[in-house]
Amino acid sequence: MMVLLMAATVTLSACSNKRPKRPYQKPDTLCVDSASYFRADTARGYSVLVRITAQYPTPVTGPLSASVASWVRSRLGEGTPPDTMDVHSVVDYYGREKFMSAFGGKGKPDLRFDGTVRLVAQRRSYVSFRFMLKQCAGGTPGLTTDVGVTFRRTDGMTFGWDLIRDTTTTAFHHLMREGVRSYFSTLLHEDEVSNISLAALLTSNDFNEEDEMALLKHFPLPKCQPYLSRHGMTFVYQPYEIAPYSAGAPQFTVPFEQIKPFLSRQGRKLIQKL
Repeated sequence: MMVLLMAATVTLSACSNKRPKRPYQKPDTLCVDSASYFRADTARGYSVLVRITAQYPTPVTGPLSASVASWVRSRLGEGTPPDTMDVHSVVDYYGREKFMSAFGGKGKPDLRFDGTVRLVAQRRSYVSFRFMLKQCAGGTPGLTTDVGVTFRRTDGMTFGWDLIRDTTTTAFHHLMREGVRSYFSTLLHEDEVSNISLAALLTSNDFNEEDEMALLKHFPLPKCQPYLSRHGMTFVYQPYEIAPYSAGAPQFTVPFEQIKPFLSRQGRKLIQKL
C-alpha cells in the first residue's frame, strides 16, 4: 500500500507588533518565525522521511539577523534558496533538496532526516541557537548531531571555545568531569556516581586503573563548541564521543557564577549585563 505525505509548512511568528520592553543598542532586534517541512514516501519499498523544523530571522535587517540566517542555512543543507528572506522559502528549499537527494543513487531510496533549529537564548548582549539532527541512510547506523552557537548582538559575530580563557587547566577539566557526572547521575537516577563508576562508563573494558585515573585527571573536551544558554554555558558531547550510544548525548549547563572564572575577556563582556 502506497503512503505518500506531501510537504507541509507551518509558520509561527515570535515577534509581536508591540514595542519591546527593553530597547537594544542596535536597530537589528532579532525576530524569528518558525516553519516546518514534512514529507514521507514508503511506496514500492521506499523508506524516505524528511522532517525539518526551523526558527529563522524574519525579516533579515542587519548584521545580527544576517549572521543567524546564514548559520541556520548552513546547518540545514547546501545551496542558497531563491528567497533567503522568507522562512517558508528557506525550509521548503532544504526540505525538497534533502528529500530528492534520496532518489539520486542506486538501489531503493532509504533516508531519514529529522532536523530542528531553534532559538535557545536571547539576552541583552547575545543570542544563541541550537541545531539537533537525527539522520540515517542506506541501512547505516543513525547519526545524531547536537550543536549550538552564540552570536554577539552588536555585530552578529559568533563565539564558541573562544569564550573560555584556558581549557588546559586542571580546574577546568574538573568542571567538565563534574558536569558529566551530573548528567549520568540524572540518567541513572543515582544520587552520586563515583569516580570508578564514571571511569567505567567512559572507558572500554581493556583500560587499566592507571588509564582510568588519567582520564579523570585530563577529562576529554567536547568536539563541538559550547554556547551560552539562558542561565549558563552549555556543553554537549555527541553520541559515541565519550560513552556508548545508549548513554545518549551527555550534556550539562554550568551556571554563570561557576563558569565566570574560566571565561575569556570577551566571554565576561557578553554576560556582564544580563
